[in-house]
Amino acid sequence: MLERRGAWRIDADLLAHEVLDRPGVLRQIRRAFGDAVFSAAGVLDRAALAARTFGRPAQLRALERLIHPAVERMLRFRLREIRRQRSSRLVVLDVPLLVESGWARKCDVLVFVRAPDAVRDRRVRESREWPRRERIRRERRQFPLKAKESMADFIIDNGADARATSRQVRRLVRTLLSP
Repeated sequence: MLERRGAWRIDADLLAHEVLDRPGVLRQIRRAFGDAVFSAAGVLDRAALAARTFGRPAQLRALERLIHPAVERMLRFRLREIRRQRSSRLVVLDVPLLVESGWARKCDVLVFVRAPDAVRDRRVRESREWPRRERIRRERRQFPLKAKESMADFIIDNGADARATSRQVRRLVRTLLSP
């Protein structure tokens, strides 16, 4: 919704997927986690990698050490490019681990998008085919949602219909761009 109002959006999940396609990173993943996280054709099995790492702190940290530095370099590069182009005053960092990674401190404004459990369940089921327990498992390893909400400068309630959310986003953009 912010993109439709002229904001740039940098999606850390997409950047992480790009990183996971790099041959050098794939070699490191094979060394660290073995052949079990690859298909017979040699393609990374992201679900197997997630099953092997989530819920296992040491394994997860090892994976993050492989991926996060490259994602951070890409984030910085994209931010420099946006600044160089001067094409927008709003840049949205869509980073699931924004607080945990320290990137929250680099932001001028934090916006928390709140949605009820049932809505989050439906969305991850539709977009990632995750069952409810997977969403809960992943959220538990993150900074608590209530704590993230308390850190936010603005809160968007995304539990209602799309028009209500759109009105909130429109007000947010007006507020952020007002002199």
